[in-house]
Amino acid sequence: MVGSDLQTRSNKSIARVTGLFYLAIIVLGIWSEMAVRDLLIVPDNGPQTLANIMASGGLFSLSLVADIGMILSDIAVGVLLYLLFRQVAPRVALAAMILRLTQAIVLAANLLFQVAAMVLLRGEHFAEAFGADNLAWAVQALLELQGQGYDLGLIFFGINCLLTAWLIMRSGIAPRLVGLGIAASGLVYLSGSGFSLLTGDQPSIITMAYLIPLIAELAFAIWLAVGARGRTAPQHG
Repeated sequence: MVGSDLQTRSNKSIARVTGLFYLAIIVLGIWSEMAVRDLLIVPDNGPQTLANIMASGGLFSLSLVADIGMILSDIAVGVLLYLLFRQVAPRVALAAMILRLTQAIVLAANLLFQVAAMVLLRGEHFAEAFGADNLAWAVQALLELQGQGYDLGLIFFGINCLLTAWLIMRSGIAPRLVGLGIAASGLVYLSGSGFSLLTGDQPSIITMAYLIPLIAELAFAIWLAVGARGRTAPQHG
């Protein structure tokens, strides 16, 4: 009984820390993508994108810092969720962690495209060598490649969401509705990234469906931070 109580308290502590890291992922990711890059990058318009970045006052560079923080938080969440769920289904928990860490690796490597764009913008010799218009389109191409890299990473994360949803419902660590929301999020990520990678575009209905992951992941993060159940034994019946 004492050992069970200690395990319960330990799980609650791990859940709280996991929730805080998960909230950091959401805040940093939304800020860097929606509040910075989506405003600065104009599709199919290299000169305007370049002008926006040059006038951004360092926000473009800060978005790189935010992404690094997001990726580090994602690694922490992957490991911590494994610690929570390994008591439920160790192999599934391990597979989910590997998929989440794979996403983190892809996103980290993907940041090199933004770093490359920043290198081009900082070197006056590049502007002289390329010319202003060619430099603008080179930066545009790098940033569009970065966007495709995010879609590639979300393929792995989409599968991770499906496994995590099963673990949530199996363990009872959060309400079943949260697990169903995470499962739906996985399907949205897989569909959206699949369309983007294969066709270069997304149907508007899938773009709107990204509200599902935002709500579901935010609910899961908050639940972990403030309301997660300490016991993670498999639920029966």
